[in-house]
Amino acid sequence: TAGPAGGPPSGLALLSEMELLGRIEASDRPMAELDLAELASGIARRLTTQEKPIELVAEGPIEIHGRADDLEIAISNLIENAQRYAPSGELVGVAVAATPGGALVRVENPGAAISPNHLSKIFERFFTTDAGRGGTGLGLSIVKSVAEAHGGSVACRREGDKTVFELRLRPSPNA
Repeated sequence: TAGPAGGPPSGLALLSEMELLGRIEASDRPMAELDLAELASGIARRLTTQEKPIELVAEGPIEIHGRADDLEIAISNLIENAQRYAPSGELVGVAVAATPGGALVRVENPGAAISPNHLSKIFERFFTTDAGRGGTGLGLSIVKSVAEAHGGSVACRREGDKTVFELRLRPSPNA
């Protein structure tokens, strides 16, 4: 979360993200059936702009067992990061698909590569390469916590000229 004029985050923003992370990690709130494709579609509609357009491919419905509010935060964080690093006017790709092991949300963007030295650290709390633009170093650690709370994982890699994040989730027990 960026601070005023894109500067360093405010103490309140940092505290808010720390509270969110603690809530996700300690949550005993029940999970429910939800359509991941529908959730991702709503997020993509909300976040797309003319300068940072999103192309969504979702083969739905994709039923999973989860907490919609936590998954919305994780998917939004991935898309917003991709938009931040994509050149203006370039598409951010979002794909949601069922997989043999559950479900996959793939977010990709063109632009500069993440340094190999940073790649192994980007999901750690407080690690940021974006402090000057308001990064707290918590966004991707929140994504990781949501993934793990849902029995899943998140990973990042470079494919050609694109940075790719993949959020993998377990299937619904009823699938």
